[in-house]
Amino acid sequence: MSKNNQTRKSTHKSHTSGARKKKLFTYLVVITGLVIGFMSVWLLISHYKLLDSTDQTSQEAGNELDTKRLEELDAIVTKSGSKAGQSFLTDEINKVDEPVKKSNLYIDKAVLAGSFVGGSDNEEALGYAYEAEDIFPNERTAYLIAFYEEKLGNISNAIKYYEIYISRLSKDDDSEDIEYYSDYVEKLKAEDK
Repeated sequence: MSKNNQTRKSTHKSHTSGARKKKLFTYLVVITGLVIGFMSVWLLISHYKLLDSTDQTSQEAGNELDTKRLEELDAIVTKSGSKAGQSFLTDEINKVDEPVKKSNLYIDKAVLAGSFVGGSDNEEALGYAYEAEDIFPNERTAYLIAFYEEKLGNISNAIKYYEIYISRLSKDDDSEDIEYYSDYVEKLKAEDK
């Protein structure tokens, strides 16, 4: 093989491997963007799922949901990350006086902190959930506290707040959740012995 042919082949290989690296990098960027977008949607779905209740206190809290704010939060988190989202929520908290709205904003902070995008910081999420509970106790705040206490291994506190969550649910409209979480509490109690 001539020296000229060898040079062309090595040049071709370096261009090919460079193109592959560029293509791989592009795929990784696209996948990362999709994951962040998915997690943002998950954050919103989680928030709406927690709001799905029919007792009077929950309806009052649910009626305060600011869809525009959540859309703005989603855009901020998608573009700039969870720290920017947390800063946005803190600014929003400082703008409101109504306990229901403040509690909802702390719930948003808890869900964001505990999400994959937020770094799955369960301690931070738990702190925000307790803030929301202190301001305006409802079944959503009790559920979040129970969930994050369990994630952190504080089973006795998790049981306590799952029981509070159950007590705050509507007996008529949430019977499936009541049955599920009552069974779940019994399972946690058996495992905690």
